[in-house]
Amino acid sequence: MRELAKPERIAAIKARHGEAEKRRMARHKNRPLVETLGDLAPEDAPHLRDGCLICSI
Repeated sequence: MRELAKPERIAAIKARHGEAEKRRMARHKNRPLVETLGDLAPEDAPHLRDGCLICSI
């Protein structure tokens, strides 16, 4: 535990975390709201939906 409390070790951990976050964000695709909230693909039968997803929540 003492090794983890060293300032240089803390800086290394934060740097590694920052790099991991950048990689995660690079892999992250921008999903439409209908996928995020409604578990639907935007192409799934759009003619069967009345209005947008927000209106039906």
